Amino acid sequence: MGVAGRITWRYSGPDCFQKKPNYQGGGQGPSTAEVFKNRGVELHPGDPSRKDKIRQFRERMVLPKSNLEMPLMVVYRSCKHFIRTVPSLAIDDDNVEDIDTEQEDHVYDEACHAVMARRIGVSSEDIEAEVRIKVVKAQRANLEPAHQKVWSELDNIREKIAELRGE
Repeated sequence: MGVAGRITWRYSGPDCFQKKPNYQGGGQGPSTAEVFKNRGVELHPGDPSRKDKIRQFRERMVLPKSNLEMPLMVVYRSCKHFIRTVPSLAIDDDNVEDIDTEQEDHVYDEACHAVMARRIGVSSEDIEAEVRIKVVKAQRANLEPAHQKVWSELDNIREKIAELRGE
């Protein structure tokens, strides 16, 4: 497929970056992201905004107005679990901008990571800036708690300086 020897980028849920317990107990084992990276797939934190996810997903589920337009998402017959679960997803009773998370929504969540990687109505510069921010956050999450605190304090100072400048 032409990808041998290259790192493949994929977006994933934030839980993929948490250390897993090992025989010693606690979180010393490798995270899912580390396991995938060792196999050539580099995971990056996807956007956790459920409201944006469902909007982007719905936008792609709209049928083209004519046969000349390309669909924004194609689901093949071989996507058995997508076909089985997505049509039966129910809207959350308390929030019409979200789906009910008590149901089987794994395929939907994965499809959302794919559509959030190529948002409609967002410039590529905005996406790159957002990815940089998320990569930094993921890197900081792996730091010792004292270092995380220092970075948090620096971010607060930067925000205060930006406010004073009127930015």
